[in-house]
Amino acid sequence: MLEISSSTSALMPPSVLEAMLNYPNELEVISKLKHVAYSGGPLNPVFGEKLAKVISHLFPLYGCTEGAGPYLESTGDNTHWDGMKFIDLGQRMEEVVPGLYELVITRTELINRTQAYFHTCPDREEFRTADLFAPIEGSDGWWKFHGRTDNWIVMSNGLKMDPTETENAVCAHPQVTGALVAGSHRFRLCLLIELKPETVADTEDERKTLLDELWPTIDKANRAAPRFGQIPKELVLFTSPGKPFSRASKGTIQRRLSIADYEKEIEELYAKAEDGLLTDGLPHLKSTSVSDLLPFLRGLYCETLEKKDIQVDDDIFAKGMDSLLIFVLAARIKAGLWRHGIPEHVIGRVDNALLFNSTTISRLACKLSTVLSGSENASHERANGQMDNANEVRGLLAKYEAKIPTIVRKKRRRGQTIVLTGSRGSLGSYILAAFLARDDVKKVYCLSRSPSAQADQITSFQARGLPDLQSQLDRVVFLQTDLAQPKLGLSEEEYAKLTTEATTIIHNAVSSTSSG
Repeated sequence: MLEISSSTSALMPPSVLEAMLNYPNELEVISKLKHVAYSGGPLNPVFGEKLAKVISHLFPLYGCTEGAGPYLESTGDNTHWDGMKFIDLGQRMEEVVPGLYELVITRTELINRTQAYFHTCPDREEFRTADLFAPIEGSDGWWKFHGRTDNWIVMSNGLKMDPTETENAVCAHPQVTGALVAGSHRFRLCLLIELKPETVADTEDERKTLLDELWPTIDKANRAAPRFGQIPKELVLFTSPGKPFSRASKGTIQRRLSIADYEKEIEELYAKAEDGLLTDGLPHLKSTSVSDLLPFLRGLYCETLEKKDIQVDDDIFAKGMDSLLIFVLAARIKAGLWRHGIPEHVIGRVDNALLFNSTTISRLACKLSTVLSGSENASHERANGQMDNANEVRGLLAKYEAKIPTIVRKKRRRGQTIVLTGSRGSLGSYILAAFLARDDVKKVYCLSRSPSAQADQITSFQARGLPDLQSQLDRVVFLQTDLAQPKLGLSEEEYAKLTTEATTIIHNAVSSTSSG
């Protein structure tokens, strides 16, 4: 049709645009179009980059069945072929996980006149779209679509994963027509791959050969994903030719229906693979004596924290251990004990509290050996352990109580200097705004892992209608930190400033291993 028409503009679903790239000389044909809009879902980044090189103006449109869509600004070129800039009609962006914002339509006179949301839903004062966006760094007001709130996968350890980028990366392979990440409330995620009709994978050998061919693509997607969201080879499932993914009329995959169709196959996949995933790579455990538990536990801690230099007397929480990693570690320890032949009723004595109360590997080895022995002294040893913990807390309390008068004198003399973590989140933004509104706050240090924390913070303030941050930047210092590193990963000079100037510390950050 494009070849015989003189069209200069087109509006298509992403699935049609992507499918057109499979035809010979199609890029040459598409390049005749000056303006191409796509709507109904995101465009795969790999295909989008190819199209943006030959189309002078490629851009997305946005809409909702319940009420049309907010009006968008346009660059007229490909500067933001995958981005949107909403004209302000009273809608807002509300952060739901760090760095991702849900578009919320609020009832205003302008929206009532131009949109149908509150005619469709007359009893509401706001309409939550469930669509997530991330601000585009360096482009004020521009947002990139990042999936939906109902697409996020919650794993058994509480970690949350947005599967969109992994699925897009796998779908870019020429033999793949669809990919879905699944595994809600599981220890690891799995990947369902729908192949092109001409690709044959009927036998086990054919599937193994095909997986080896696809693995570089999956591995590349894994490297871009958080460690807890990476897909192991054992949890890749090829769909059946006679049971394709369910799709909407616009060509997008219907996640819940498709995963439900493969529920039985997914259960079988996990049943076959899960025991191996928990025990794969476990250090060998010779016995449950303290001397044999030490190398076993040290190996697990080094693997879990991804650090090779952890010693048995190091404070593992100072090395980056947190509640979510404790969950993972406890599962691996139990798997190792089960493989060693420890009865399940004995393994049941090993709980997360035991790991939380053991700040070093050597302490855990002693406590674990006692618990597993089931000896008459076990309850006595546990009582002694609780007494040790209480004494440790008393020591820490005495240590820091002695410093309070000095801190108070500093506060009175110079005004308050606040150290704040988690400032870019929803609660953190309001905490920062509250401090900046006070005359007795001289400076706020915001600690963040992100190199773009200042720009993100400005966007977060704007999205919430908080006071202009630009005019307050002389009172805010953004430092890129890593809380798991010695001295927070700061230089000697930066760390010295914090320790000498800080009068108040607000630790509001979530674990760096979690997305929520």
